[in-house]
Amino acid sequence: MDQDSPQFYTDADAAASLQGAREVVQYVQGLQCSRLLPAVIPRFIPTCSQQLLAGLGQLAAEQGLRVHSHISESLGQVQLTQQLHPACCGSDARVYEQAGLLTPRAIFAHGTQLTQQEMQLLAAKGAAVAHCPLSNFFFGDGLFDVAEALRMGLKVGLGTDIAGGYSPSMLQAQRMAVVNSHALKAAALMHSGGWRWQQQQQQQGGELEEPQQQQQQQQ
Repeated sequence: MDQDSPQFYTDADAAASLQGAREVVQYVQGLQCSRLLPAVIPRFIPTCSQQLLAGLGQLAAEQGLRVHSHISESLGQVQLTQQLHPACCGSDARVYEQAGLLTPRAIFAHGTQLTQQEMQLLAAKGAAVAHCPLSNFFFGDGLFDVAEALRMGLKVGLGTDIAGGYSPSMLQAQRMAVVNSHALKAAALMHSGGWRWQQQQQQQGGELEEPQQQQQQQQ
């Protein structure tokens, strides 16, 4: 991170961040452990300059590294991206694409504010989303529609994002994924007017159809 963060938590500049990233990658590679692989991990767009994002994208391409970051996780974050990157239409997906970070080795957390076009772009690039339902509930800005993402061909996995939730358990993540699915159904039903409204519409439709059917029979 080289911007918009506490001073004690921010690198001096993009060059310092990139140097630190290269050193970590070299260290992990030196361990020669098949279960431990290096990755470039920009915190998220607001805390990384365009220079840093592009440098990390280049590093990932040079060494075939995995990529991880957060994407479109809240309304406030998306609005800030719009201010910082107007040329990319405020799209997290477009910013990552421009930096060379939208790759088949990339996994992005959250994605509750992704548009259909952005989901299609991630799917086309072979990137994936780590669905963090518990954390998303705590953010309270939106739910990730897993079924819609899968229909678009987007790869989806599960994550915990303990900083935004209260449990690192993947079993809890699975439970909350089920809750997320039911919450989406409930929200859709609520926005349609609720089951009582639907029942009334069906009854009214039936009453309207009867006279029409009688006229057709008479004719």
